[in-house]
Amino acid sequence: MVQDSKSLISSVGFLPLLLKGFQPSTEPFEPDGEWEQTYRTFIVGMLSQPHREWNCAPAGTIQIKRTPKQDGTFTLQVNVVANQGIERHGRGFDRIEAQIVCRNDQFASLISWQRLSWLLTPEKQKAEIGDLGMVVVAKMGGKVKNEQVTLQMQGRERKLKVHTPLTCDWAMIDVVQRLAKSGAKKALQFSMLEELEFLRPNQRLYLREPMEIEVEGQKFRWQRFEQFGDGVLPWTYCLDENNRLILAFSAMKAILLART
Repeated sequence: MVQDSKSLISSVGFLPLLLKGFQPSTEPFEPDGEWEQTYRTFIVGMLSQPHREWNCAPAGTIQIKRTPKQDGTFTLQVNVVANQGIERHGRGFDRIEAQIVCRNDQFASLISWQRLSWLLTPEKQKAEIGDLGMVVVAKMGGKVKNEQVTLQMQGRERKLKVHTPLTCDWAMIDVVQRLAKSGAKKALQFSMLEELEFLRPNQRLYLREPMEIEVEGQKFRWQRFEQFGDGVLPWTYCLDENNRLILAFSAMKAILLART
């Protein structure tokens, strides 16, 4: 059953914590052009008994830069920083840098990509190979051609077949911003490579009614999209009147636009 705005807010009680003191941007924004945005990431959830209170722990940042190219495609430069001891248990790396080439279609369909991941020492330096021989630096890449995905990692290749447009989770920021600008209301169906590595098929993106929330006397009203699909928790995307992604969240994680 689809949640309306009020029932959605009541079910994600971390939002007032997340938005406390948040000041939205009033600057113009063009989703189709060149832009650069930074998001703070959070691990969200409810603390165990007896407190049963919502918690919202800072977990790092995501920086993403979009650059249109003369051939009609565009690139996304992504930099992910995960705080040690909070998100690393799920990600496995402290830093990820990715260069992604996408088609300029409504799915930001992947063409090719390169990704570099590594662990850091407590002094924030690149770690060497650990005592257990663990690989602490990983290079991988990939490409898509004629519904075939080729994944390359540490000298190995893996091939996958996809029968729907293929994007990635970081490119969803671009997808929802351009979709909001277009005014399209039809649901999108696609596949997704989570962190450019894990295939998540049968994804669907729906336009929902706007979300309204008031925090400390400040009222927010945002466009809202919801994503459902195999292998991922549902995600909600919230965009301002300029079609800029402000907030996205699932049951365990959230990202919030940082003021720069």
